[in-house]
Amino acid sequence: MNTLSIERAEAAARFIDRIKSAGHAGEIRQELEGLPARIQVNGLLQTMVFLQELGNEDRKAVGADLLHRLKTALGQPDATALTLCNAANLCRATEEALAYAQWLKMLAKAEIPKRAAGGQVT
Repeated sequence: MNTLSIERAEAAARFIDRIKSAGHAGEIRQELEGLPARIQVNGLLQTMVFLQELGNEDRKAVGADLLHRLKTALGQPDATALTLCNAANLCRATEEALAYAQWLKMLAKAEIPKRAAGGQVT
């Protein structure tokens, strides 16, 4: 495992640790499970916009964490989702987002109990 992969795993583990005790962790797990596919199908910028949906705090938490990771990985601490997804950065940002999203998904599935349709933990 290379250093960049370890950094991604550690960042994902910190996020999962922060949210796994929250009462809505199961909903965040659901968002994380679909995140890699959403990035691939819709593109990074559209996914970032979707994650900032008003009224959905679970998505906002995922979006804020993904944006923070991209800012850190690309060395652009003052960037916005729009500037990270411009023509100069899009390939690198998408590559980083997909790799990070895979770690989030794996760790969420391992650490956060799945919610059943009725809202019960399974």
